[in-house]
Amino acid sequence: MRGVTSGMRIFSTKNTVSAAAAVALLVAGSATAQTASTGVDAYVGLADAMGVECSDVHFGVWRVEQSLATGTSSVDVIELVGENAAGTVTSDVNFLNNGDDFLAVSAATGIDAPAVGECDVTGANTGQSTTSIKFVDPTDSSEVAGDTGVSFDFTAVADASAYAFGPLGAPQTAASIKGKLVSYTSDKTTPASTFAIDTATGDSTIEKGRGFLIGGTVAMEPGNITDNSLGGYVSDNPVEVVVSVTN
Repeated sequence: MRGVTSGMRIFSTKNTVSAAAAVALLVAGSATAQTASTGVDAYVGLADAMGVECSDVHFGVWRVEQSLATGTSSVDVIELVGENAAGTVTSDVNFLNNGDDFLAVSAATGIDAPAVGECDVTGANTGQSTTSIKFVDPTDSSEVAGDTGVSFDFTAVADASAYAFGPLGAPQTAASIKGKLVSYTSDKTTPASTFAIDTATGDSTIEKGRGFLIGGTVAMEPGNITDNSLGGYVSDNPVEVVVSVTN
């Protein structure tokens, strides 16, 4: 009987272990997984970068009194200035040195009158009001303030029909002509190196009475101009204009 009793105890112990294992399996089997999800949008936008656009500067077509100028050594300077009054741009020409003795601006049909370049600035960050105008010197790539101006040489055009020269063609022998560009805003008597900007829109345009103008001077020696020198001239390289807008 002791053997039986002892066996029953062993059986009972084994049964207890088996019951604990069954409980453990039951708990593990009843666990549930939970998941959740949401959507995420990705955004990117494209907008105009700040830019500046300028029309070309036209110093006009000038008639040369060669019979009077021959043999003279004077350097004649033509000054082109402009102003913007509430969106209306005017261009004026002044004679410096002896320009009025040997030169006269042409008003012939098909030839544009002298005109300053007109520049619009758009797309600047709003709230910024500190501005600057600079030219890049073509000789050394340095930047020069707009009111100081940048100098360059004129060269004979290969095809004058691309410009507002009317019936003029390309010169056979190029004359020595020097140019200089400076910037103006609302006052044609004083060059400017800054411009007004609308801080709410980040724009500065001519039509709103802002933006800026480009004029300058042309210097030549009428005494060295011959029939072969007559024709159209253009700056030897386009002059680069650089503007900045900051806080």
